[in-house]
Amino acid sequence: MKRSLVLGSILGILLTLIASYFLLNSNALKTSGTGDAGGAELREAAEAPLTRTFDRFTVDFKGRADVLTYRSKIELFTTLEAWDQGAVAAKLPTLVRFTRACEYVAPTRAIFVPAAHTDQILASKINLHFVGADRPSCFGIGWKIAIVEDNFIDGKTLYKVIGEATVDRIAEAQIDTTDTAFFKGIRTYQSDVGYLANMNYGPNTNFGAFTAIHYTLNSSKPILDPNVVPGFVPGAISLKPAAIEKFFRLNSFFGKPVFVDARDRANVTSVYPGAIAIPFIPSNPIQTRFQFDFPISLLGGAKFDLRALPASRETALLIFGNDSADASPLWVIRALRLQNYHRLFYVEGGLKELAMVRSSTTL
Repeated sequence: MKRSLVLGSILGILLTLIASYFLLNSNALKTSGTGDAGGAELREAAEAPLTRTFDRFTVDFKGRADVLTYRSKIELFTTLEAWDQGAVAAKLPTLVRFTRACEYVAPTRAIFVPAAHTDQILASKINLHFVGADRPSCFGIGWKIAIVEDNFIDGKTLYKVIGEATVDRIAEAQIDTTDTAFFKGIRTYQSDVGYLANMNYGPNTNFGAFTAIHYTLNSSKPILDPNVVPGFVPGAISLKPAAIEKFFRLNSFFGKPVFVDARDRANVTSVYPGAIAIPFIPSNPIQTRFQFDFPISLLGGAKFDLRALPASRETALLIFGNDSADASPLWVIRALRLQNYHRLFYVEGGLKELAMVRSSTTL
C-alpha cells in the first residue's frame, strides 16, 4: 500500500512538471494584454532588444499573439534615396560593387522568394532581398538576376521564374552591430533580418551576418536554355567543381562535405571516389532529362534510395549527376529538403566536370 502511494505521488509530480512545461511553452507566443495585430503596434513591439540564441536572433514580441501576422506585414520596399541615407547614417558604403563571396563563388544568377511574395514583386511592391551568411552569394551592381518562386512543397514545377531584375544596391553587415539607421532606411528592424534572410530555407545558422540587395524588376524574363540545368537550383548553393575546394576552405563552418552521387544506377559506368550513392530511381527515362517546365506530377512512380545518407542534417552534401542535362540531382535535392537536410550543394556540370578537376582537389 505504501509503495503504491509513493509511486502515485511520484507520478503526480511528473505529470505536474510536464503540464507546467507545456503551459509555459504554449504561452511563449501569447499575449499578456489585448488588442489586434495591427501593423503600427506590431512594429513598435519589434523594437524589443535582440537576444542571441544558438547563433540565431529572436525577439520577445511582448503583448503580441501572432508573430506570423506581424511578419506578413513587414514592408520589403524602399527607395534608393532612403537606402543611401540609411547607409550613410550607419556608416556603410553606399556603392559596394561586389559582395565579398565573389572571391570564391560564381555569380549568383537568381534569388529565391516565397510564393506569398510573387504578386507583390510583380506589382513592384517588394524590391529588397536578404541572404544569410550561411548562403554565400556573389552579387554585383548592375547585374541581371532571375527572380524565382521557391515553393518546393506545393509548386507545380521545380522552377517558376517570375521575372528578371537589376541589382541596384548591395550591403553586407552584422545584424547586431549595424546602426539602426540603416534598418530604418530600408523600413525594417534588426529583429526582422534574421527571419528575412531565411524565409524558405528552413533551419540555419546565419551567424548574425546578412547580405541585403535592392533590385528593380525588369519588364522581361531571363533567357534560359530549357534543356540545361541553370546555374541556380532551389534550396541549394550551385558550385562549379573547380571552386569547391576553395569554397569549403574559406567557409570552414560547413565542415567536411560529402559527395552524393544522385545518378540513376542504370546509367552508372564509373564512380567518383568517396561519394555515397543516393540514386534517383526513375519510373520513366524522361524523368532524368532536364526540362525547365517539367511538371512535378510526372514524377509519379519514381523512388529514392536514401539508405546511405548521413544521419546529421548539418552535413554538407555535394550532389551531382552525369552532366548539366541530368535532372536526377535536382529531384534528390528536393527529396532531401523534404527530409530537412539544408546544407545542400549542386555540382554544376556533374561527374563530367568533376572528373576534369579531380586531380587538383583534396576534398
